[in-house]
Amino acid sequence: MSNKDSLINSLTMLDTSAYRCIGRVKTGKFTHEPPGFRNRLVKVYSKLDEEDLKQLLIIRKNEKDN
Repeated sequence: MSNKDSLINSLTMLDTSAYRCIGRVKTGKFTHEPPGFRNRLVKVYSKLDEEDLKQLLIIRKNEKDN
């Protein structure tokens, strides 16, 4: 798996987790994402270059930029 693929995987996992947590806040139980959710995200994230993906992951994880 390339570094870009790894970054995309991390981002889509975060998005899936966030989707489920938001659903829990709204409904009181975890809400599964719609079919194809991660695949659609992969298509969008694949258009970004590796540096953009790194920055997005830093932002999403609320980490300090190196």
